Amino acid sequence: MKKIILLTILTLGLLSAEGINTVDENKSKKSCDSVEVKGCFDSNFMTKLLTRVCNNGKVEACYNLGLLYAKGEGITQNKPKAIKLFKKACEGGIKEACDDYNALTTCEE
Repeated sequence: MKKIILLTILTLGLLSAEGINTVDENKSKKSCDSVEVKGCFDSNFMTKLLTRVCNNGKVEACYNLGLLYAKGEGITQNKPKAIKLFKKACEGGIKEACDDYNALTTCEE
């Protein structure tokens, strides 16, 4: 139980850390390729942890998981899954998720 609590605290800290950047500083509007994930992490562990936290209702985790799927950083890229996660986070009040959702749903592949 202590491990789960510690992992949750660490994850929430990571979610608010400055390691994830979604803004392309050279553009005022997001483009299809502007979603960017930076940092050092175990992607398999992080994906599982973010999925669990997202499924428990933390929209910040849904948004960050969407970022991983959007770019395929350490995991297989899955834009439909990213779109679904961004939509959930957007509905939860995360503006950046709304921006990424709109960028991915209006892109021409």
